[in-house]
Amino acid sequence: MTAEPINAKLAVDVKHLSCLLLLLAGAPIPGAGQEAKHVSVPELEAAARRDSNDALAHYELGVAYAADHQRDKAKEAFLTAVRIDPQLAPAYVALGRLGSYELWGGILVAGKGRDSVTLMLRRAFQLDPLEEVSNTSGYYVPMVWKMTIDHALKMYHQDKYKQSRDEFDALIAKTEKPNDPEAIPGVALWYHALASVRLGAPDMAIADVSQLMDRVTRIGSDSTKRENQITQEYRRALTGHYGYVLAYLHQLAGHSEEAIRRYQEASEGDLSLYGPHLQMARIYEGTGSWVQAIVERRRAIDASPDDPSLVFDLGVTLVKAGEFAEADTVLGQAIAANPRETRSHYALGIAKERLGKVAEARQEYATFLAEAPRRFDQQLIDASRRLAALP
Repeated sequence: MTAEPINAKLAVDVKHLSCLLLLLAGAPIPGAGQEAKHVSVPELEAAARRDSNDALAHYELGVAYAADHQRDKAKEAFLTAVRIDPQLAPAYVALGRLGSYELWGGILVAGKGRDSVTLMLRRAFQLDPLEEVSNTSGYYVPMVWKMTIDHALKMYHQDKYKQSRDEFDALIAKTEKPNDPEAIPGVALWYHALASVRLGAPDMAIADVSQLMDRVTRIGSDSTKRENQITQEYRRALTGHYGYVLAYLHQLAGHSEEAIRRYQEASEGDLSLYGPHLQMARIYEGTGSWVQAIVERRRAIDASPDDPSLVFDLGVTLVKAGEFAEADTVLGQAIAANPRETRSHYALGIAKERLGKVAEARQEYATFLAEAPRRFDQQLIDASRRLAALP
């Protein structure tokens, strides 16, 4: 298997495709974490019908249903969203908050209890560890700082990130004590980190989460034997949690080696996690390290074999790496597992075009043009151009 494009013409094409395939590479969907605003339920229903294969359209409809207290319709809309795109983290959070859902393709688990909720939030966490999985009322806040923290949180949830971070900055300065490393409320450090990320300062967030990680090492230092056993389990869970968050933050900050080191630790600590492999594949793709990226894509599938989006990701990586014959097979498998992921047809069309399978490429491009959401405008334009250029 070669990691480099097979000829100079393809090198130019791959560079061009790296932009066109951005949404195919597992990049976050723009606006996926935001509520639909100033759009009525009937308008959102019409949009979901019009672009029935658009995961984001169904997610936004679910948000509107939930706000309108139409719980069952909200659940179905969120389920549809993750059936189309199993990597839409906010939809898992929404399902977790609703608290009951159905089995589908090995991805969702039936049930109404805590275990099924935990599964939804676990999936969301692996995809985006900065996604808010609970409301802020669940955080411990010292009463003396409650009003200050509540206001800073309000600013954060109103997207006033600079004001929110400034308020948390002031609070941290007031509560920080040299002899008491835990004097700063944990919620202040966490939301200071989130606001910093929103403002494009992941290194500041790394410092905040590192402080939270340091606190974990002090849990249970003076407990009884039974209490210590409980706290040891709690410590391991928190260590894994913050370790994964730190890996993600280092990735955002461009510290690739440190991010990969931490992701490797996370994957070794829990072999059932696919998130670390998904994230490492993205890092390797960013540096053009195709062999390593393909290895991580395969490991992600091994960790979560029932998730068709991971097969799709592997197929796209193979296209980018110039491995068109293997991409042809893998993307066919992705389409069979999830026919509503229309981007598979676009990537498969490129693979078949490069393999000289003109008639099959024509069919894939035509299917993509007929079924893809309009949100994929760049890919639609490119697929149309490619279709017209086929002999």
